[in-house]
Amino acid sequence: MKKGDSVKVPEFPKIFEEIDKVFASQGVLAEGLLSYAVRPGQIQMAKLVAETLEEDRILLVEAGTGTGKTLAYLVPSIIWSSENDSKVVISTNTINLQDQIWNHDIPMLQDLLPYKFNAVRIKGRSNYLCLRKWYSDYQLSIGDMGDRGFHEKLETWLNTTDTGDKSELNLSSIEETMWRKFSADDATCHGSRCSWAQECFLRKVRSAAARANIILVNHSLLLIDAEGGFGILPKYSKLIIDEAHNLSGSAVNHFSLCLEKGELLEVYKLLGQISPLTRQAFSKDSENRKRIDEQEKLIMESRSQLYGLLAEIFSKIEEFYSELWGGKRQVRIKFPLHDAYMESITDLCSELLNCLGEIEEKIKRFEELTEEFFPGDVLRMITSELDSVRKNLVQLTQFDSQEQVLWLEEQETGVSIRTAPLYVGNILADILYSRLDSVVLTSATLRLQNSFDYFSEELGLSQLEDVLLYESVQPPFDYCSQAKIFIAGDLPQPNWEKDREWVEACAGAVAELVKICTGSVLALFTSHRHLLQTYELLKGPLAEEGTRVLAHDIDGDRYHLVEAVKRAEEKTLLLGTGSFWEGIDVPGDCLQCVIITKLPFPVPDSPLFEAKVEKLREMGNNPFYKLFLPVCTTKLLQGIGRLIRTEEDFGFVVILDSRLTSKAYGEYIIDSLPCEPLICETKGICRSIEETISRRKNIHPVNL
Repeated sequence: MKKGDSVKVPEFPKIFEEIDKVFASQGVLAEGLLSYAVRPGQIQMAKLVAETLEEDRILLVEAGTGTGKTLAYLVPSIIWSSENDSKVVISTNTINLQDQIWNHDIPMLQDLLPYKFNAVRIKGRSNYLCLRKWYSDYQLSIGDMGDRGFHEKLETWLNTTDTGDKSELNLSSIEETMWRKFSADDATCHGSRCSWAQECFLRKVRSAAARANIILVNHSLLLIDAEGGFGILPKYSKLIIDEAHNLSGSAVNHFSLCLEKGELLEVYKLLGQISPLTRQAFSKDSENRKRIDEQEKLIMESRSQLYGLLAEIFSKIEEFYSELWGGKRQVRIKFPLHDAYMESITDLCSELLNCLGEIEEKIKRFEELTEEFFPGDVLRMITSELDSVRKNLVQLTQFDSQEQVLWLEEQETGVSIRTAPLYVGNILADILYSRLDSVVLTSATLRLQNSFDYFSEELGLSQLEDVLLYESVQPPFDYCSQAKIFIAGDLPQPNWEKDREWVEACAGAVAELVKICTGSVLALFTSHRHLLQTYELLKGPLAEEGTRVLAHDIDGDRYHLVEAVKRAEEKTLLLGTGSFWEGIDVPGDCLQCVIITKLPFPVPDSPLFEAKVEKLREMGNNPFYKLFLPVCTTKLLQGIGRLIRTEEDFGFVVILDSRLTSKAYGEYIIDSLPCEPLICETKGICRSIEETISRRKNIHPVNL
């Protein structure tokens, strides 16, 4: 099947009949939910998912806001897994969506559907408390609790928790550091030999996963499991990936490597624990004490050598960074331009590899001598850290400049070396899609200019066309009748040389729009600095007029700010950046207007984008149209998608970036918008919004 071909849904009478029974106007959901309404797009998507599961295919399906895509893939997944006694894994990117599925959708379907099914949410090991570590006097004796309040907090929580999942605790950043002392990990896990095996939270959730029909994970754990050969999750062959537009970004993060001073110093510190613990564990007349002392001395000698190598390597790295630094926190290493520098660093890394290998061998011999007496967790932790660092070093010394990007990055602990794959599509195809029977990838934004080409290539699907379906499912509402999109053509274009002038003009336009709106307003920024400047300009004046101004990371985190807008009795202006562009849901009259202050182009000088630009030019492609514009447009559509969430919603989107009207690429973005925008001056936009609100108030007095 070729890209863009219309998908004709074939007949699968049995599962399709079951889907109809669930979604029909007199069906299961209608009987159980007062607010239920039949959505043709939802039923269409549910049948496409069913077809994909039945026919062992790959489906890329765009489902616009309001389609009800979560139920559209949950229902056929539950039916299929129940009838086939098999598993379906569902992966999300954001915790918000995962919480919605776990806390609301799955319990609701368990109550309403005539199918008995089990579901489990599973996370990475470090999210779960290790009871053996917690109750071990040894661990408590060497761990500096720092704040006894944290210890008491965990003790109280342990009396009520069924999951052992740290997300129940709402930990601070300091507490997160303390948590790591007691979290489950591969290195120190005793498995079935552990005295706490029967009560182990991780074993319980994995046991539940083995019995479950539906397994809920995030993209990170999905990739960890796939890269490791599917050894974490129970065996499965059917996968649903929601928020699929974020999968490639998650994969880049997952397959990135980092050589940083802090991680290596942690190994050095762990090695330092061997001597005091040895003195504590063995008396002078122990039978093997002399041999143990000799082996301990050898380890300490290698530890000193390790410290010297670390000092030399990171001195060289910082010297390299200073040489290249041009005011940037991230500096890309280019080949063959920087061959000489990298050769010296690579040689030192090879020496470090040998040193780590020698330490590992010495620890193994030390463990053989002490295994009956010595508390093995420290040794296991050291061995695990050594193994992790060695893998990173090996991959760093085998760096492929054609497939990866390498850069230096300044951090609080010093300068680190980082690598990331240029493209992850081929990796996803190799470790994920090719090993499964069926995969459904869905999101509200997977087409640009009515084409799936960009995401098909980005996600590694273009090579799987023989089993691939493309489809776009329209939401139940008519966006163009429920929203108006405006582009302000009179504001100055963003310009770093006149940055303050642009911020002041932008803030003025936001203030005017807030004044004429009767409901709350969300203003989205691409820079926290611009957000802060706007906040400082508007907070006082708008407060005097009765509008509360809330800003991301100033007045709270995303969750609490969004909840504040939902509960607010007074008009609120919410200023957001970063994560506010997607994943937040404010339906109904709580949100009347979304303002896009600036087109969300990616940072052009980040090492990864810089390398991709060069690669695209080598291939004869225009990087702006092949990379920057699709990324920008996708994020813009996600931001616009915050406005209309239900069939009853109505509101306005105002884009303040006048480049849409003056630059050639504006047509590309405008063609991707959900409806034709009106282009005019800011005053004209305010007048049009005011007239529309007045007209709708007369027609729908209750809603406004």
